[in-house]
Amino acid sequence: MEGEGEGEGEKAARDIVATLEENMEMLKEYYSLSFEKGKESGALRIVGCPVLLEKHVPAANALPKFLVRLATCVNYEDERACFDGVATELSAFYAEMPSEGENGNCGQNGDGGGHNNMKLIDNDCEKLVQHTLFPGISFLLVPPKEFARDGTVTQAALLPALYKVFERC
Repeated sequence: MEGEGEGEGEKAARDIVATLEENMEMLKEYYSLSFEKGKESGALRIVGCPVLLEKHVPAANALPKFLVRLATCVNYEDERACFDGVATELSAFYAEMPSEGENGNCGQNGDGGGHNNMKLIDNDCEKLVQHTLFPGISFLLVPPKEFARDGTVTQAALLPALYKVFERC
């Protein structure tokens, strides 16, 4: 009997692989998330991820968690819930910051300073946010008009008005 003597972890891993394998065509078609089965081993491998933001690559340390959540937390039976669930898991995967050793520290700096001197992210992560994420967000974000009315998004400055102020100086 297959699975006899196998632990809970091995059964869970088989279930995860089976779920991803069942849905791999849909994931590729709608999300550019590509899997392939090994010819000899039959192992399922991830071979492509969507590009959500140019120059931003998701953290490799977040991949196992992403695959487990993609297989276990997404309702593939209901179309709307499936699309929402996959989009939620993709966004969580791409939002994960690199861990130590991957792209710098991306954690608290060990400078031993007090609360005022403590940085939540190191310089490499700060550069990623400043030079990749913020420009991508400012270029791609088009908030709904009701966000301006309800205060979700506010205009901080108007470039022509700033020019007028600085012309007087």
